[in-house]
Amino acid sequence: MKFDYLIRVMVLWLSVIGLCLQPLYSSARENPPDLDTSFLELTSKAHHSESIYDWANALIFLGQARDKARSLGDKKREADTLNNIGNVYVQISQPNKALDYYQQSLSIMQELRYKEGESTELNNIGLVYSNIGQPDKALDYYQKSLAVIKDEPEKGDKASTLNNIGQLYLSMGQPQKALDYYLQAQTLNKASGNKAGETILLG
Repeated sequence: MKFDYLIRVMVLWLSVIGLCLQPLYSSARENPPDLDTSFLELTSKAHHSESIYDWANALIFLGQARDKARSLGDKKREADTLNNIGNVYVQISQPNKALDYYQQSLSIMQELRYKEGESTELNNIGLVYSNIGQPDKALDYYQKSLAVIKDEPEKGDKASTLNNIGQLYLSMGQPQKALDYYLQAQTLNKASGNKAGETILLG
C-alpha cells in the first residue's frame, strides 16, 4: 500500500513539473537558441570575407544575417546589418545601393529611437553624397546627424561628423571653414581622450 501511494505521489509531481515546464518548452520551440548562434556565425563570416576583400561572399553572409535578425525579431541587429551591407556597397563603388541600405537602417534606428544609431546613419548618408559630388546634400545630412545627438554625452560621433564637415568644406575650397570644424572636432576628441581622433585631425 505504501509503495502504491509513493508511486501515485511521484506521478502527480511529474505531472505538475510537466505543466510548469511546458511554457519553457514552447518558448524554446518559438525561439530556438541556434538562431542566435547562426546570426553570430554569419556576421563573423561576413567580417572575415570583408577582411580579405571578398565582397561577394560578404554580401551573401550579411544578407543571411539580416534574415536571421528578422527571424529573431531583433530590430537593432537588423539595422546594424543593413548598415554593414551599405558599407560593403560603398567599398565596391555602388553608392546608390549604399544609400538604399543606409536609409533602411536609418528608418529602423528612428523607429527604435536609438539616437546614436540614427546619427551614424545620417553621417554615412552624408559621406556618400560627399563622395558622389553632392556637397549640399552631404552638408544637410551632416547637420542632421549633429542635431540628433546634440544633447547626447557621447563625443566621438560628434567629432567624427564635425571632421567630415571639415573635409567637405576643404574639398569645396573653403579652408577657413574647414579649419573651424577640424578644431571643434579636435576639442571633442581631447575631451573624450580619443588620441587616435586627434592624430587623424592633426595628421
